Amino acid sequence: MSKSPRAAWQVALATFVLALAIATAVGLVAAVASGAIHGEPGRAAALYARAASPFLVIVTVAAYAIQRSRIARP
Repeated sequence: MSKSPRAAWQVALATFVLALAIATAVGLVAAVASGAIHGEPGRAAALYARAASPFLVIVTVAAYAIQRSRIARP
C-alpha cells in the first residue's frame, strides 16, 4: 500500500527550510574563513543574503513544480 504524496506547498516549504539552513551554514563558514565576519558582519550578511536569495527562490519553485507534476501523474 503506497502512501499518498505530500502536498506541493509542503514539499516546497521543507525544501526552502533545508536550503536556507544549508545556505546559512555555508555563508557562516565563508564569512569566518574570509574574515568578513570580523570587519563588517552586517554588510557581509546583507551581501550574502542578496547573493543567496535567487538560489533559494529557484530551488523552492523547482521543488514545488516537481511535486505538482508528480501528483498530476496517474
